[in-house]
Amino acid sequence: MRRLMDTRQNGSTFIGLLLDLAILLLLLPLIVLFFRLAAAYSADLDVKHAEWELFTYELRTYLNTGSNVAVINGGKGIRMTESGTLLTIEWYSPIIRKQRSGQGHEVMLTDVQHVTFAIAGAVLTAQVVFRNGIRKEETYAIPPAPG
Repeated sequence: MRRLMDTRQNGSTFIGLLLDLAILLLLLPLIVLFFRLAAAYSADLDVKHAEWELFTYELRTYLNTGSNVAVINGGKGIRMTESGTLLTIEWYSPIIRKQRSGQGHEVMLTDVQHVTFAIAGAVLTAQVVFRNGIRKEETYAIPPAPG
């Protein structure tokens, strides 16, 4: 009979539920922050972003060592003299390619839908639209001709 009259309860209490809710409310902002950081990290892993960064680095290197930079093909390419040879970087649908003295076919950027090169003063602007709709733009300083 004593066993039926036991009044101890081992279930959850209102205080325990409030404590669990407080812990959950403290952790939720951290979860949101984690997902925002994860989204930014995955954007950095995008292949087109990495390919664009390599293209801009290589083009910047050629502009720093080259001279006589000119826009060709109605803004679809540029031509310069680099290390005594003629260097051409142009859109050859669907890629941007590099040629030295009119020879070769080195791919610099792939899946390009549209490209525009423009020179204003001592600044070269490259605008690229990829086939997946991503738009990229970069400006480069053209160093003065040596002499």
